[in-house]
Amino acid sequence: MKDDRPEESGEKKQIRLQTVYIWLLVIAAIFAGFLVWNVVRTAQSYQDLKEASDAYIASRQNGEMMQKASDDLTEMVRSFAVTGEKRHVDAYFEEVEVTRRRDAAVAGINDYLADSAVAEALNDAMRWSSELETIEYYAMRLTVAANGEDAALYPQKVQDVVLTDADLALDADAQRQKAVQLVFDETYRDYKEKIHASVARCFDALIESTREKQAESDRRVRALLAEQDLLIGIVIFIVLFIALITSWLIIHPLKSTIDHIRSKEHIEPKGAYELQFLARTYNQMFDASLAREEALLHEAAHDPLTGLYNRSIFEQYRASDSTENYAFLELDIDFFKKINDTYGHDIGDQVLKRVAKVLLSNFRSEDDVCRIGGEEFSVIMHHIGPGLRELIARKAQTINRQLLTPEDDLPTCSLSIGIAFGAPDLSMDQLYKNADTALYYVKHHGRNGWAFFDELEK
Repeated sequence: MKDDRPEESGEKKQIRLQTVYIWLLVIAAIFAGFLVWNVVRTAQSYQDLKEASDAYIASRQNGEMMQKASDDLTEMVRSFAVTGEKRHVDAYFEEVEVTRRRDAAVAGINDYLADSAVAEALNDAMRWSSELETIEYYAMRLTVAANGEDAALYPQKVQDVVLTDADLALDADAQRQKAVQLVFDETYRDYKEKIHASVARCFDALIESTREKQAESDRRVRALLAEQDLLIGIVIFIVLFIALITSWLIIHPLKSTIDHIRSKEHIEPKGAYELQFLARTYNQMFDASLAREEALLHEAAHDPLTGLYNRSIFEQYRASDSTENYAFLELDIDFFKKINDTYGHDIGDQVLKRVAKVLLSNFRSEDDVCRIGGEEFSVIMHHIGPGLRELIARKAQTINRQLLTPEDDLPTCSLSIGIAFGAPDLSMDQLYKNADTALYYVKHHGRNGWAFFDELEK
């Protein structure tokens, strides 16, 4: 139990750290939202500033257009009063009824600055210009009369003008002189000054309004940028802290995990709770995999009945080039087919197991005992040479004695054993053939014994 408590405490600590991590993410998201909202408001402030600039430019143009249209109308009516040429009247009414720049100027102002001092000033200019039209129409009608022309040839507004009896009584020169006087006298100039003053007042109001909007936008933008700097600083701090926790909880443990996986080692459970869980799961799977791998390797290398090495290990030795300090024993159970035929294969399997047990008990742990066929066995003895042949002979004698005097109810049996010693220039395959030759020598000379290849009659 003492070993479990630190681990549980570590898990709780990691869970608390993950909770802090999640809250930091939430706070970062909230501040990021504020930052986005701040950016939107800043963009809107810049848009307001742009719109104020656009309104100033458009309103300025509209004011200038009002001034120009009024001056052009004055120029046309004065030209007609002086010259009597009808084309000036046509141009005049083209402006008043078709081009209508004054109306366009007023409409343009109202689109941007309706109900403002700017619009009020330009509307005053339009009103004075409209009142001035009455004088201009009268001057035109008086000029038409002075020229002796048919009024029906002129626009309806000129036709509708009724001259006073006194003006009708005047001769043509006097009528022409009065018409000129009407568009040049003090009254007319007063109207023109009022129009100019209204347009000037429009410009002054426009400049003042634009300055106020620019100043307000500037203050708002400065405040928003300061707020933006603060939010960015907070978000950066939170992000750095999140990055630190991420490194602590995820990146560093993951790097360590990868290193352990590459090294085929257990993973130390640390970092985020999920990573710890994965590490423990991986360790369990790793242990199970190792166990399965060991089982598969054991199964691939061992005989399933006797537990001895199987023929694959024997074949690996046969592929060796040098056999120095090796002794190879090939063993065969005598008359094993008779045991199977008499007692059955189950008893035959038990005899094979008994033989394997006897062989293991008589050879060293460093010697490799293999079952290479049905009743065929082999023993590869390491670090041994011809000088120890008596030791090997005693082992062979002991093995057969034990098999012929069993302590159980299994049938007795004996082994025929062929023995060969290795040499530096002798391959394992040749060593096997030498042992096999010695084995067949024993089988042809009564079985239940052993023979050394180097002692056979040549």
